[in-house]
Amino acid sequence: MRLKPLLLFLFLALSLAGCESAEERAEKHFRSAMTLLEQGDEERAILEFKNVFKLNGQHREARIAYAELQRRRGNLREAIAQNLLLAEQFPQDGQARRTLAELYAELGNWREMGRFLEEAARLMPEDPRIAVLQLVLDYRNRIENGDGEARRATAARARALVEQMPDSIMLRRIVIDDLVRRELFEEALAELDAAIEIAPDDRRLYEVRLPVLAALGDVVGVERQLRRMIELFPDDETAPRALVRWLVAQGELDRAEEFLRERIGSAAAPDEGILELIAFLERFRGQEVAVAELDRILADGRPAPTLRGLRAGYRFDMGAQEAAIAELRGILDGLEPSEEQRKLLLVLARMLEETGDRQGAEALVDQVLEADPVNVGALKTKAGWLIAADRAGDAILLLRTALENAPRDTDIPTMLARAHEREGNRELVGEMLALAYDLSDSAPAETLRYARFLQADGRRDTAEKILIDALRLAPDNMEILIALGELHVSAGDWPRAEQVQQALRRLGTPLAEAAANDLRSRILQGQNRRREAIAFLEALLESGDAGFGAHVEIVRSHLSAGEREKARAYVDALLAEDPGDVAVRFLDTSLRAALEEYDAAVEGFRGLLAENPEVVQGWVGLYRVLLRAGREAEARALVDEALAALPQEPVLLWMKAGVLEAEGDIPGAIEIYEDLYARDSGNLIVANNLASLLSNLEEDPAALERAGRIAQRLRGSDFPPYQDTYGWIALMRGETGEALAALEPAARGLADDPLVQYHLARAYLAAGRSGAALRQFERVLSLVGEDDRRAFVQRARQEAERLRAAAAAGDAENGAEEGAAGDAGGSE
Repeated sequence: MRLKPLLLFLFLALSLAGCESAEERAEKHFRSAMTLLEQGDEERAILEFKNVFKLNGQHREARIAYAELQRRRGNLREAIAQNLLLAEQFPQDGQARRTLAELYAELGNWREMGRFLEEAARLMPEDPRIAVLQLVLDYRNRIENGDGEARRATAARARALVEQMPDSIMLRRIVIDDLVRRELFEEALAELDAAIEIAPDDRRLYEVRLPVLAALGDVVGVERQLRRMIELFPDDETAPRALVRWLVAQGELDRAEEFLRERIGSAAAPDEGILELIAFLERFRGQEVAVAELDRILADGRPAPTLRGLRAGYRFDMGAQEAAIAELRGILDGLEPSEEQRKLLLVLARMLEETGDRQGAEALVDQVLEADPVNVGALKTKAGWLIAADRAGDAILLLRTALENAPRDTDIPTMLARAHEREGNRELVGEMLALAYDLSDSAPAETLRYARFLQADGRRDTAEKILIDALRLAPDNMEILIALGELHVSAGDWPRAEQVQQALRRLGTPLAEAAANDLRSRILQGQNRRREAIAFLEALLESGDAGFGAHVEIVRSHLSAGEREKARAYVDALLAEDPGDVAVRFLDTSLRAALEEYDAAVEGFRGLLAENPEVVQGWVGLYRVLLRAGREAEARALVDEALAALPQEPVLLWMKAGVLEAEGDIPGAIEIYEDLYARDSGNLIVANNLASLLSNLEEDPAALERAGRIAQRLRGSDFPPYQDTYGWIALMRGETGEALAALEPAARGLADDPLVQYHLARAYLAAGRSGAALRQFERVLSLVGEDDRRAFVQRARQEAERLRAAAAAGDAENGAEEGAAGDAGGSE
C-alpha cells in the first residue's frame, strides 16, 4: 500500500521520536521545568520534574532543583525525602548531606542534623556552610546545657562571621536569638529587618519579629506585620488566626469579628471563612449568637452542605443527638462524592463515636480514606484511634503522610508527640512539640505544651523564654501567666513570681484574681513566711475574696508546722460558726484522721456519706482511714459498698483493683484495669499498673507482649515505679541491658520495696553477675519477715541459697587447686 505524503511525514516523525532515549526525553522535561520556574509557574514545573524522574530517576540536577523548590515552598519533608534519595544515589555527594543538615536544623531535629553534618564535613571539610552549621549546632548545645557564657561567646563568633558571609541567614538567626535572649530588642529588630531584606520569603524571620515588636510595645507594628504576613503567605492559616488572637488580646473583639467577616468575602473558599466566624462568635459571643448567625446565613439562601452540617453539629452538641445524626445522614444522601461530602462524613463519624458506635465511625473514616488516601482529617482521626490502641508506629506512618499534605497543621505534630510518647521516645516528643510551637506563631496551647515538656526536661530557661514570647503576643492570657508563675515558684525566683502575681491581678477577672491569690500564697509559703501566708489567707476570707480552699490551706499550714492545737482550734471555730456545713464537716473529719483520731474520723466520714453518697472523696477518705487504723477487712468491704453507690467511678474501681491484687486475684485486677484503660489509655497510672500486672503472667507470651506495648511509654522515665515496671518487662522479654538501665535507679528510688529489689536481683542474675545478684537477694530478704510466703520472696530465698552454695563450692574448688599446686611445688 502506498503511503500518502502526510501519513508518511507523521510516520517518520513518530519513528524519529521513538529513537530518542529515555535520558534525552528526561533532559527535555528538565529544561522545560527550569523554563517554567523562570516564568514563575511552579505548579507546571513540578509536573515536569515528575516526568523527569519517571524517565530518569538518577537525574541529579533535576532532583536538586526540585528539592530546592519544595524547600522554598515550605514543604521541608518533601525536600528532605528528595535529598535523602540524592544521598543514597550519590554516596560521595556532600552537598545533599549538607542540605539535609540544614533542613533538619530548620525542623529542630538536632540528632539527625548532627548525623548529616558529620557526614558532610567528612566529604566537604573546607566548605564554609559546613562551618556555619557547626556553629549552629554548638549554639544549640550551649542553650541545652544552660551555659550562658559559652552561648554568648558562640553568638559573638557568629556575629564576626556575618561580616564575611552577610547572606547567611543561619548565622543571622544566631545573632538575633542572642539579642532577644539578652533583651536587646532594638538591635534584634534591626538585625531581623536586615535578614528579611536578604530572605523576604523566610517565614520564620517574621515569626521571631512578632514577639520582638510586642516586647517593644509596638502594638500597631504587630498588627501591621500580621496583616503583611497574610499577604505574603496567603495559603498559611496561622497568620490570620494569630491576628484574631492579637486583636482579642487588645480588647478589640469588634475589629476581630470585622476581620473575619471581611475574609468571608475575599476567601477562595468562603464556607471556610464562615466556619471560622461561627467558631469565633461561639467562643466570644456565646453559642446562641453563633447559632443565630448560622441560621441567618442559611436563611439568606446559602444551601452549602458544610454549613447545614455545622447546624446539625450544633443540634448534636445541644442534646438532640439522634435528630442531628438523622439530619446529617439526610444531607449526605443528596451529595455526590466530593471534598465537601468527605468533610461531612468525618463530622458524622465524630457523632457516631460519641454515641458509642465506634464501628460505624471507623467504617466512615475508612470510606473517606478509600476515596482520598491523603485526606488529612481522616488520617488524624484514624491515627488518634491507633494511638489509643497502642499502635503508635502505625499512627506515626499516617501522621507523617498527613504532615506532608498539611505541613502547617499544628494538630499533626502535636499528635505525633503523643505517638512518640507512647513509644517512650522523649527526644522525638520534644522535636514534635517544638515544631507545633513554631508552626503556631506562639499560640497559647502549643506554647504551654512545649513549655511543660521543657520544664520537665530541666530546660527551665528555654521554657521561660517561649512563655514570655507567647505572653507578649497575648498579654492577657491567664493560662500562660499561671504557667510562668509556677515556673518561677519552682525555681525559687520570688521577684519574678511576684511580678506574675501582679500581672494576674491586673486582669481584673474573678478567675485571674483567684489565681493571683493562690500564687501569692505559694510565694509566701515557699519563702517560709508561714505566718504572713496565714494572715494573707485570713484577710482574703474576711473580704470574701477566697473560697473554702483557703481554710484548707490554713489548716494544712498549721499541721506542717506541728501546730496541732492551732489547727484543731481553727476548725472548731468554723464548726461553731456553721456546724451543719458539709465542707466544714469534711475538713473536721480529715483533720481527725491527720491527728490519728481514727474512730472519730470513721464516724465522721460515715455520717457524711450517709447524707452524700455521691461524694467520691468521702469514700476515698474513709478507705484510707480504715487502712491507717489497721482495719483492712473493713476497708475491703467498704470498696464494694462504695461501688454499689457509684459503680462506674474510676477512682473506686482503681481501689477495687488494688484490693483484688492484694488478695492474689490478678485476673480480676487485670479485668478492672483493662476497663479503665479502654476508657482512657492515656492515663499513665492505669497504664503502668495494667502493664505491671500483665507482666506477672510470665507464662503467657501474648500478655507479656501486650505489657511491653503498654509500658513502652515508660522508657526513659525518672519516676521509680515506672522505671520498675518498664525494667521488669524488659527483663521478661530478654532485654537485660535495657532492664538494668531502668531497674538500678528504680531500686535506689524505692529502697525499701522488696519487690523492686527482687526485680533488680533477677536482672543481675540474668546478666551473669552472681555476686551482685546474691547481695540483692539478701537485700530482699532483709526487708521481709521470716513468715512471708509471697511467691517472689520464696524465689528470693531459693536463689540466695543456691548462689551461696555455688559460691562456697567455688571457694572449695579454688582451695583444692591451690593445695594441689602447693603439693607439686613441695615435691620439687
